[in-house]
Amino acid sequence: MLTLAQQPELYARLRAHPELIAAAVEEQLRMGSPVQGFYRTATRDYPVGGVTIPAGARVTAVVRRRQPRPAPLRKIRTPSTSTGIRPTTSLRRRVSTTAWRAADPAGGRSVFSQLLPRVEEIRLAGDYRYLDNPTMRGLEHLPLELIPTKGA
Repeated sequence: MLTLAQQPELYARLRAHPELIAAAVEEQLRMGSPVQGFYRTATRDYPVGGVTIPAGARVTAVVRRRQPRPAPLRKIRTPSTSTGIRPTTSLRRRVSTTAWRAADPAGGRSVFSQLLPRVEEIRLAGDYRYLDNPTMRGLEHLPLELIPTKGA
């Protein structure tokens, strides 16, 4: 929703071409994965870069992004084996049941399938802020104004 409020031309494109919803949801997850890291417990002593992580130690594995922040979503790529573009891997592992359900791509596709015909425009209605969480990326506050389609 934030991306669409910040890029109204992208929202207009999705309204004109709702068949792109699935690819847009996947691309958004690829650009800004909600999973930023996860905790693991070492089952045995494990040497890494000249240091040994002792068995039983809890470590945080951080998912590195290639950019400090995801770039704006400008292009919607359709996942396809012929083009080499694969569906996002951002949600292939279940971090937790709650996190999985909150970021389910099918849920996003369902929401936008219902929203596009009813909402002409999405606008930011104030400042937004992200959660203060080292392993999950998500918005804590996102005030939006939804401008209904005429006659909806």
